[in-house]
Amino acid sequence: MALTDPYKQSRALGELFNEVGQSAVGLGYSAASLVKPAAGAVRFVGENAFTGPVQGGRRAQLGAVGDLSRVSNGIRLDPRLPEPGAGLDYTPQLIDSSNPRIANSHRVGYAEELRLANELAGLPETAVVMYGNRVTLNGADVISLNTRTGEVTLWDNKFRSALTSIKPSNTFKPSLEGYSDSLRGASEQAQEHIRNSTTVSESVRLNALEALENGNFSTNTVGSGGSRNSNVIRFVNGLPVQ
Repeated sequence: MALTDPYKQSRALGELFNEVGQSAVGLGYSAASLVKPAAGAVRFVGENAFTGPVQGGRRAQLGAVGDLSRVSNGIRLDPRLPEPGAGLDYTPQLIDSSNPRIANSHRVGYAEELRLANELAGLPETAVVMYGNRVTLNGADVISLNTRTGEVTLWDNKFRSALTSIKPSNTFKPSLEGYSDSLRGASEQAQEHIRNSTTVSESVRLNALEALENGNFSTNTVGSGGSRNSNVIRFVNGLPVQ
């Protein structure tokens, strides 16, 4: 079906570029190389095609083609997300390997973390306070809060190219005493990000910080690519419960 509305045309074009970007990132293309065609489309559609009444102002028109200031590694970021921890321009380094799957594994995994943050940002009563850190940093990949209760969930994404079932992340594995060193570090990291977050209200931040200090939170290790299962561990007073 032909699109005669220039606004709908530009939106469809933007979605096309972003679909191409999300597919190509796994092949090792950087965000900079992916957005150049879209930049030309922004200039053409945004400056030349919008000559009559259209939905939204100029900023909305350009955003319909793809908000280039909010694209990271070929992934268009949900507008409700804060900036990625590593910055919009960050692209993980290639691994020195002749196997393209291994060489691009950090980039593909990072793109999956961004997609996870996008999915969480679209859930009701959910706010993402941290995501998109450098791939070599310890801690959770994504930290989210329930905007009504302040409940905290720490997320770790595991991309696998082959069909497989994933286990809980080593970051979230409890010890006999409840907290392992890595889990304690992830909790402290979450507290720091929540204190500095402007994504949620002060009351929600205080509830979340109190919950973490008391050892009440959840962890979720989610699979992507060939792995689609997840592992949830809920902690109450610092101890894992079923």
